[in-house]
Order: sequence, then C-alpha cells, then structure tokens
Amino acid sequence: MSSKRSVLAFLSLTLILTFGVATLAQDTTLTMLTHWGTEDQLAAQQAIIDAYMESNPDVSIELVTVDFGELRTKIITGRTAGISADVYHFYHLWLPDFVNSGVLDMPPEGALAFINDNVAQGTIDAVSTSDGQTWGYPTEVNPYLLVYNKRLLADRQKAVVAEVQRQVDALTLRAPFDGQVGQVQAVQSTNLAANAPVLGVVDLSKFEVEIKVPESFARDLAIDMPAQLTGGNGKPFPGEISAVSPEVVNGEVNARVRFASAQPEGLRQSQRMSVRVLLDTRKDVLKVERGPFVEQGNGVAYVMDGRTAVRRPVELGVSSLGEVEIKSGVQPGDRIVVSGSDLFKDAERVSVN
Repeated sequence: MSSKRSVLAFLSLTLILTFGVATLAQDTTLTMLTHWGTEDQLAAQQAIIDAYMESNPDVSIELVTVDFGELRTKIITGRTAGISADVYHFYHLWLPDFVNSGVLDMPPEGALAFINDNVAQGTIDAVSTSDGQTWGYPTEVNPYLLVYNKRLLADRQKAVVAEVQRQVDALTLRAPFDGQVGQVQAVQSTNLAANAPVLGVVDLSKFEVEIKVPESFARDLAIDMPAQLTGGNGKPFPGEISAVSPEVVNGEVNARVRFASAQPEGLRQSQRMSVRVLLDTRKDVLKVERGPFVEQGNGVAYVMDGRTAVRRPVELGVSSLGEVEIKSGVQPGDRIVVSGSDLFKDAERVSVN
C-alpha cells in the first residue's frame, strides 16, 4: 500500500493596521510604527504614504520600523512613556489586550465603511473584537500548511484505543486458577499502589499440610517420602513430603505434605490435621520408651535388678518420637529407667524404693 499525504490549508490573519490615540491639527506629523523593514516592504509603504501626503499637504507621516520580536514591547513601553505612535501595524492576536488597555482609538467612520465594503467578512472578523467592533485594516494573510500521513495517523489512533482497552481490561482481576476467595486485603474505594495485594485466592484442588519437624529428625526427611494424614474424623489418607525448608527456626524445620491420591472433601484453609511420617521400618527389634536417658546417658542406661538400678552400657539404634531401638546391653523383659537417671550421679548401683 502506498502512503498518501493530505494537505490541510487554513488562513491566519497576522497583521492589522490600527490607529493610536491622537488628535489631528493643522500641519500635523503622524508616526507609523511597523515591523515591515525589507527594501520591498519599505518601498510599498512609502508609496502609499507619499500618495496620502500629496492628497493631504497639511499632514506628514514618519515611518518607524522595529524588529517583529521587539514590536509588542515597543508599543507597550511607548504607551507607558507617553510617546505612542499614531498608527500601529501589529499581530492581530494582540488586539484584545491593546483594546482593553486603551492603546487604540476608534477608527474613523470612513475607514470602517471602506473596510466593510471591500473586505470579506471572515477577514473583518479577524481584526474585530468579540463585540463586533472593527479596529483596523487587515494588511497581510499568511497561509499555513499541515502535512500529515493518514495511514500513520490512523495507526496511532488504533494504538491509543488498544492501550485504553488494555487499561480497562487490567481493572478486572483474574486468578491464574479456579478457587475460593480467602483473605481480602484491600478496603473498598481505597486507592492502591501498583502491584499491591488485593485479595487471596485459595486453590481448593491442591491443599498441602504444613508441618514443623524437630531439627534432629529433619535431616532424615526427603522429597516424596511417604506420610499419613489424619483429619478430625480419624480417617487416614496417604500423603508424601512435597517440600522441606533449609532453615531451622527455634529448633524446628518447616515442611509440607501433599495428598498422594485424591484429597478428601470438605477441607478448609488453615484446618488442623495430624501427620505421621515414616522415616524407617525395622522388624524384630528390641525397643523401649524414649526418654531423657537417650540424650543424658552417653551410651549407658540403668537397668533394674530387683529394687536396684544397675548402670550398664547399651548401644542405641534408630529412634522415633516415642520409642528407641536398643541393639545391645539389655535383653527382652529387662526394665530400664527412662527418666530421672540424672539424679543417680553416674553411680554404678542405686537402690530404688
């Protein structure tokens, strides 16, 4: 597709010949202030001035030229100093300010009649104030051209519409999964910063149970290790370890357990469940209740012989939260002091009443 350019043309009346406040008398000299200063412009103006002075021998006209950038300041400062020109040649957009400040005088009736009879109404409007009063002769019309590419302009408008639609769509909150609204973190009618949390959505199809494991057992946990979850009704469900935190907080390690098969119905966010993790399985082992002697005994235990506790070396094996394996040092049926042995002060034999 070939690009097309369109031309939009409009006219702007830029210069106006107006009359300053003055009183004519015999043998009067008038001053005309203009920014037209090129050789051709001066010659054209001077020819008109000469013709006027020839018809009016008692009037002489002095032509004063300044740069356009200084013209407005020259008019204002001259008015303030009391040395205003009699005829001004200026940009028509300055007209309201000059009228309101009293710089200009009403044009003669003959001049107004000439303008109304010989100038198009649209041009007259450009040298008139909002009340319809005409203040001078329009002297120059400048054409301006605006060249633009229609296709690029249309593409830009499409991009603007697309961006606005994107912003509108962003006002609709969508979760990346189906679920249930949990905690609402934003108050109605509150202004939110970008990326600020609004609410939480709970994924009801993928519940996980968070557990806290003593530091001594955490090293034995591994991803996908089997576990058993039990709810309030006492029914067990198979599970497995899904994550283990590398950080120890207050002697505990956080871990998460997921359901190995279909999760039970009726679960809710923050519901309590019990978890049993099977770290190891041993058959035909000698075991006793776990107690302080495991940590305090340093490889020894007090075994009861009648009413006497005898200090005896033992070899401990794996342990759980409630039991510990004894590999050697005792026989099935022996009774062991599992707590309070720290009071024996490492004595070889202690009588127990």
